Amino acid sequence: MDFREEYKRKLMSADEAVKMIPDHSLVSSNVAVGCPTALVNALMRRKDEVENIEFFYVVDVYNSDIKYLDANSGIKVDLGYPIIHRREVQEGKFCHTPVRFGDAARAWKDYRPIGTTFHLVTPMDKHGYFCMGLGADYNLPAARLADKVMVQVSSTVPRTFGENYVHISQVDAIVEEEQPLLCLPEIPPNNNELLIGGYIAEMVPDEATIQLGIGGIPNAVAVCLENKKDLGVHSEMACDNMRVLWEKGVITNRKKNIDRFKMVGCFA
Repeated sequence: MDFREEYKRKLMSADEAVKMIPDHSLVSSNVAVGCPTALVNALMRRKDEVENIEFFYVVDVYNSDIKYLDANSGIKVDLGYPIIHRREVQEGKFCHTPVRFGDAARAWKDYRPIGTTFHLVTPMDKHGYFCMGLGADYNLPAARLADKVMVQVSSTVPRTFGENYVHISQVDAIVEEEQPLLCLPEIPPNNNELLIGGYIAEMVPDEATIQLGIGGIPNAVAVCLENKKDLGVHSEMACDNMRVLWEKGVITNRKKNIDRFKMVGCFA
């Protein structure tokens, strides 16, 4: 099969793509850095043309055009973990659905039917696959259930290993737009954080499998784990401190019960 011809048929602008999204439907996007801003901003430009479209995603790190929405628009934003738009959630302009990250994927199957998914992906390979290099997260199972799957192709996205690919046969719209990737600044932990991190590190034995999150305390814990041996990683997020511990030989993953010798996460 000539995937290049199929690619040409499905290639369109972001504004053309979002016109395929019906009213009264749910749209979801990948977490954080993996959120495709061209598709998001195009959907926001239709705020006065659509009716009852719900847009859901977790960890808003890009200053996208959702900031221009008002309470009377046809798009309702549901932020699973608001950062930039925390005030809008507090004021009732946006929604916040508390959900355990590990349960988010189950929601699409059990009680929140998914209409459309947005993904930021690598350029297509010769086999017709796009890679969600920055995270598969809850949006990969969502794509398997969605009525429509839309991808924004950017050469900035790294190609990574794992269950994080979508085939062109599963894709309804392809948008090409380069997207600079947001990088969180590296902030050294302060003395109080290091004190707490030390207490936590004392409870982590050698050969343990760990998970690290975002912020000063997880960073401090990572610093305090530098004398441990043969740690493994099975985490929702892949963060810089995991790379540092791996480079120092602290993380080896060789004592894990599953996915041995592999560091596992679902977004970076």
